[in-house]
Amino acid sequence: MRRRRPGQTLQVLVDGDPTHPLTARVELVEPTYRAGASTPAVRVSLPNPKGLLRRGTRLTARLTSAAASGWWLPRAAVVDLGTRQVAFVRRGPTFVPVTVQVGQRTASQVQIRQGLRGTEDVAANGQYLVDSESFLQTTSIPPSPSHD
Repeated sequence: MRRRRPGQTLQVLVDGDPTHPLTARVELVEPTYRAGASTPAVRVSLPNPKGLLRRGTRLTARLTSAAASGWWLPRAAVVDLGTRQVAFVRRGPTFVPVTVQVGQRTASQVQIRQGLRGTEDVAANGQYLVDSESFLQTTSIPPSPSHD
């Protein structure tokens, strides 16, 4: 099952009519729990210039390509180093910093445009993993020659 994230694009069919699809972006994802199952409630804004959409109208939505909208992570998962942003990705038993390119931001999430494939395990809070050693490994400054 694909995770729903703010910013994802949906194709919406009104009353199952595939001839006039509408396009909308997910604005809010709110998890709801019913009978032990988790079902996300998704809020979108739909264009309605002709007033055809009325309360009770049956809508069917389908997520479009995840690659077009990028991947979404919790804001705390991305550490801003000033000149670049990094996320910590699991490599074996440890997490290593990976430079990422970010896009849109919401109050709780950040869009990842480049740097991740979308299948990696990413630390939910990168700040906990920042230490002097990992910070030095992500810098592009070459080490100074030793003077013996």
